[in-house]
Amino acid sequence: MEPHSMKPRLTPKLTRGVIGLTHHAGMHQLAAAAAILGIGVLVGLLLSRVVLARLRRSDRVSQWAAIRAAQGVVIVASTAIGAYGASLALPLTRGVASLVRDSVVVVLLFCATVFASRVSAAMVQHYAMRSDGSGMFGSIFLNITRLVSASSSSCRRSASPSPRC
Repeated sequence: MEPHSMKPRLTPKLTRGVIGLTHHAGMHQLAAAAAILGIGVLVGLLLSRVVLARLRRSDRVSQWAAIRAAQGVVIVASTAIGAYGASLALPLTRGVASLVRDSVVVVLLFCATVFASRVSAAMVQHYAMRSDGSGMFGSIFLNITRLVSASSSSCRRSASPSPRC
């Protein structure tokens, strides 16, 4: 009889010392999580460097604001999605899994906000160039003011004002 098998276990298990894991993650779980995260980064790089680059070189869609706006956002969004997928492969506690999910949602909302702001800035620039023909101001607030004043002055100049005026 071994003396170690008779003693009660007084030290906590390793999994209680590792914060955030429900049980000890094996090498296969860690490798799967790393692979999923790497795939997320690679998909983002592939979309950004290959797909968007080819679309920018295309004559039909090279001037689309959405193509230019998605340039850096695609990498960040796909990495966040890869991080979420990697967290699903690990045995995380409910609290840590909730934190990861909420963090990914925040990053994706940030990406959507940056994308939408780039597209809207391009639309304002296009409208201002089309309506006046002159250059843009340096500040977004000046551009919005110019856009609002240009649309209200066009209502005053027209002989038969539209219902929106």
